[in-house]
Amino acid sequence: METVLRSASQIPLTQPLLRQLHRDLFQYTDPDLRPRRSAPASPRLAELLSWLDEQHQSHRLHPLLTIAVFLAVFLDVRPFPDGNARRSRILTTHLLLRAGYAYVPYASLDHEMIEGAGRAGAAGPPALPSRSGSPGEARRGPAPVNDRQLFFESLRQTQTTFGTQTPNWRPWLEAFLRALLQQKRRLSVKLEREKNALADLSPLAVKILDYARDQGRVTNRAIARESAASPNTLKATFTALVAKGLLTRHAAGRSTWYSLP
Repeated sequence: METVLRSASQIPLTQPLLRQLHRDLFQYTDPDLRPRRSAPASPRLAELLSWLDEQHQSHRLHPLLTIAVFLAVFLDVRPFPDGNARRSRILTTHLLLRAGYAYVPYASLDHEMIEGAGRAGAAGPPALPSRSGSPGEARRGPAPVNDRQLFFESLRQTQTTFGTQTPNWRPWLEAFLRALLQQKRRLSVKLEREKNALADLSPLAVKILDYARDQGRVTNRAIARESAASPNTLKATFTALVAKGLLTRHAAGRSTWYSLP
């Protein structure tokens, strides 16, 4: 994920990158689940990646529609024996960052929604949108609400039409776009809550949060080296930040460290 966050705008999505993600996800699991170097490339996956690259270059579809179509087909292709749902969440982050949605790392898409989506099956390869067609032109389908099971069902509804001449993209597109909207709203609420909380913080508390944001983690000892605060003040400040939900505590005793939630 760190590689995705650092270099999403520079790294195109390729089969070698997918295999690397698979190795990273399963490096501590059964070797039978790991991709073999000699495994043949999936023609459907190759076609999908080629289509994605073409859309990225031509901008014929809105980036969000492109990402939604890619995910539906990727989860139908299921190029690896396991972990495709988890990989799809990483790929969603990668593609959204590549499309310029810089807020994505700060408010993840609902975990269970994408996990449920990964269990969907399909009837055959879809006709990917081309110059003359777009997902918005597909026939109408039932609009899902913001429920995890209906999110899964919306993907299934779309995937089961992949073997037809006019795939019904509407259920999945509505569900996916609604999930993105909820994601952004959750981030807005989080930012407003943090803004209100920060207004009442002491300079020491702000220093602790800034350190955690810059370094990825913070300890009592690290702040003690950079401030003149007493041990009791440091302990009370860390405790207050955890109680307010602005820090998350990890480990215990001398090994205790903190991160942003």
